[in-house]
Amino acid sequence: MRHWVWIICISLGSLQAAYAQVPSVEIQTPRWKGGDSLRASGKLRPRFVISLDTRNSFIADKPVNIWGGNLGFAYGKRHRITFGCYFLQPESYRQLLEKARITAIIGKLPQYTGNQIYFGSFMYQYNIVNNRRFLVAVPSEIGGGVSNIFRKKVQTGERTGGLGRDIFLPVQLGLYVEWRATRYIGLSGQFGYRYTLVQTDIKQNYDGTYYSYGTTIYPEVFRWVRDKVFKRKESRNLPSTSG
Repeated sequence: MRHWVWIICISLGSLQAAYAQVPSVEIQTPRWKGGDSLRASGKLRPRFVISLDTRNSFIADKPVNIWGGNLGFAYGKRHRITFGCYFLQPESYRQLLEKARITAIIGKLPQYTGNQIYFGSFMYQYNIVNNRRFLVAVPSEIGGGVSNIFRKKVQTGERTGGLGRDIFLPVQLGLYVEWRATRYIGLSGQFGYRYTLVQTDIKQNYDGTYYSYGTTIYPEVFRWVRDKVFKRKESRNLPSTSG
C-alpha cells in the first residue's frame, strides 16, 4: 500500500509539471484483458483513460491558455469517449484583466469588465491511425459553459458589480497527432476550431482556434518507477539466508 502512495505522489508531481509546459499525461488500463483468447473472439472491454488537456486558444480575439482534463473509456483501437472540464488558466485570466484595464485607461473610462470562464465538454474521438508508433485521430466535442462577467474600478481594482452570467454551448472539431517515441514518453500535438452554437444576450465572442503541443507520459513510466525503486528496496530489506 505504501508503494502506491508514492506512485500517486509522483503522478501528481508529473501533473503539475504538465500544466507548466503544456504536455499531456495519460493513464489507462491495459488494452486487452483475457489474453489472446479474448483478442481472437473480438470482444473488447472498455479501457479506462484519464488525461490532462491543456490548450492554447483565443477568446474575444485574445490569446489565452485553457487548463483542463478528461476521463472516460477507449474501445478497441478506434473509439474513445470522454468527458472533460476546463477553465481559464490564472495567468491568462490576469493578462485579460490587465489588457482590459489598460484599454479603459487609454479611453479614460472609470471602469473595465472582466470575466471568469468555465466549461465542460463531451468528446468522441475516432482514431484513423493507431499503431505502435503513431496515433492520428479526429476529436469532436460538444459542451456547455458559463462566463461570469463583472466590472472593476480602474484606480482601485475593486469590483463594482456583475453584468450577468453568459451561458454558451460550444462545438469543437480538431486533428490530434501523437508519436510514441518510446514506451515511456512521446510527442503530441493537436489543432482545431471552436464554434459557439448558442449563447445568451451578453455579447462575447467565444469562437476561435485552439492548439496544443508537448510531451505525452505513458503509464509505463510509473510501472518502471515501481519496479526499479520499490522492488529494489524490498530486495535490500530481505533477510540474508547465507551462512
